[in-house]
Amino acid sequence: MLISILFFGFCFFTLIQLLFFCVFFLRFAIHKLNNNSDNTVNEAVSVILAVKNEAHLIKCNLRSFLEQDYNNYEVIVVNNNSEDNTASLLKEYQHVYPHLKVVNISTNQVNVLEKKMSLAVGIKSAQHEIILLSDIGSTPKSVYWIREMAKHYLENRYVVLGYAAYEKNNTLLNTIIRYDNTHATICYFSYALSGFPYRGNARNLSYPRSLFLSNYNYILLYNSQVIDEDLFANQIMNKKNTAIEYRKEAHILSQQPHSSFRDWLRHKRLSGRKGKNYSLKKSFLVGLYNFTGFFFYLTWIITIVLSFYNQQYLWFILLLFILRMSLQWFIFGKCIRKLDEKTLIKKIPLLDVFFMLIMPILEIDKNFHKKKKWK
Repeated sequence: MLISILFFGFCFFTLIQLLFFCVFFLRFAIHKLNNNSDNTVNEAVSVILAVKNEAHLIKCNLRSFLEQDYNNYEVIVVNNNSEDNTASLLKEYQHVYPHLKVVNISTNQVNVLEKKMSLAVGIKSAQHEIILLSDIGSTPKSVYWIREMAKHYLENRYVVLGYAAYEKNNTLLNTIIRYDNTHATICYFSYALSGFPYRGNARNLSYPRSLFLSNYNYILLYNSQVIDEDLFANQIMNKKNTAIEYRKEAHILSQQPHSSFRDWLRHKRLSGRKGKNYSLKKSFLVGLYNFTGFFFYLTWIITIVLSFYNQQYLWFILLLFILRMSLQWFIFGKCIRKLDEKTLIKKIPLLDVFFMLIMPILEIDKNFHKKKKWK
């Protein structure tokens, strides 16, 4: 009796997972970007970067933003009360790069220390309508980053979701972080293509300045523990105004953000809190995928163990398991190639088991932790 209940439960969870792969993720796997003429892209763009005591990163990364192969753009760096030599260093850069604009914020001017307040000040200071957000700890992969992101505005798209990758190394932690980031990107790219955009990555995200200024409800989130900058994009995205951009030339590359597994787990707990700000429909979709993935593996493990005593469903269980894993490997493999993360493809099965089993635990645990300010 027990094994029959578990078997039908396993079949149900497998069916839901197969539907997610075929209805949502397959869209991104087979998606093709339009090849607009590069010569027609001349929309004015304001790149916004926020810094706080990050002079070392300015030295390493700022030039990659200032030396883009694009004629009509400015780079706004918002210096939030830095106590190092950030201010003097930015002045030196301004002598060389006239399109660099610096906005200084002190705690006496704005009694908000969150990073998103710096970005809001930067957006309000922008001269151009198209806003392109990134992070000083990142670098564009090519000098064509702005061009590739801006060309979507020619198609009447007002929110552009870009891909932000992490540098590769040969450690297990790096593999986990990169797969986590890649998997999240596959999800929100696929949902956006399916008409359910719900988030982006603030290291590579674009939307109009006027849309920001006309949606001040975002400012109300300043007192929230959740300060992710892409929550504003969640408020304004819909199936008609959102585009995705995943060409290699449009990628943003960052260093590995966490030095230990404990730090990464802490980040996962806290970043999960922003799901409370999604609509009920979008939260249901995201939650259903993780929920059924967890119980797909859990019921499979239990039914396999029980099948040693009753082999009535054994072969059908193995067949469904192989079908689901093979379909995911094929579809995710194509998606991962689009994101130029080919080294992760052969590791998909093991990494998927790890993430599907750990994510629901983090979802429960996240309510007991508070997020730190600034980053």
